[in-house]
Amino acid sequence: MPSSLVPSAHDGPLVKRQKLSAADAPRGTQRASKIFTPFRTIGLVSSTAVPFTSIPLGKTTFQITTSVGRCLQTYDLKRGLNLVFLTRPQTPADITATVAWRDRVFAAWGGESSQGLWAFKRGKVVAELDMPTDLQQPIKKILIFGTWIVGCCSTRIEVWKSGTYEHYTTLYPTAAPKCGNELTGGVCNMPTYLNKIFAGRKDGSVEIWNVSSGKLIYTILPPGANCGSVTAMQPTPALSLLAIAYSEGPLTIHDIRADKTIIHLNGGQSGPITSISFRTDEMGAGEMAESLGSWLQQDRTQAM
Repeated sequence: MPSSLVPSAHDGPLVKRQKLSAADAPRGTQRASKIFTPFRTIGLVSSTAVPFTSIPLGKTTFQITTSVGRCLQTYDLKRGLNLVFLTRPQTPADITATVAWRDRVFAAWGGESSQGLWAFKRGKVVAELDMPTDLQQPIKKILIFGTWIVGCCSTRIEVWKSGTYEHYTTLYPTAAPKCGNELTGGVCNMPTYLNKIFAGRKDGSVEIWNVSSGKLIYTILPPGANCGSVTAMQPTPALSLLAIAYSEGPLTIHDIRADKTIIHLNGGQSGPITSISFRTDEMGAGEMAESLGSWLQQDRTQAM
């Protein structure tokens, strides 16, 4: 053995290796960011135009359900958009509308030959709602509130009971001279308005129906002659106020009780508004967000 490799008694004790910091470590040994790891999901793209539906699970996470043709896929947000449920069996035709309600997901499907509305729980079919024999158009939107399940088609509204899934009645909007009775804005309900739904029409009007009696109560006329058809509706956090968007750009906040427009906004030329939402955290938008939120909080304190 060469003498250079034999330890000598004069060399002293061996020096302990010191731990290197992240800055002193070699470049090849630094830990890479997990954002670019292949198993991390940043986003998913749905293959259909049917909007996704979500439901909260306690106070920690949400489940997102989206349509991929003839089946539904449910993802958990807390797990990084991991797939948790896949519905089986597949629907006989493409899914046209979905909504999550309690522990179930309702999906409407249809084509030229047949229509249907199924209820899924944890990926399995648990109920199939009765469909009218003369229904020849798919359901475009599903609304569930109280004891009612409402399905909005192109020219009619179907109503079921949420407890028994029994078909209750069919509502037919009134026909306008030029636009007919086509529903372009779907349906929505408003808190404290028992058994009432709002249906947006192609002629720009909004009809208020009582689903229990099956009667048309009132019709809200458009604010102008050139507003176009109703494209979206959403009740505001304030009671009796409804936001209505039109295809030609304007968006109004309408007082239902007084039948009066409170706010009129111009949507611009970027295209029709298809969805409306409101913030409830008392914060504004833009540069004045924090100051507006503190002003609202101070104003509420003084009022109390």
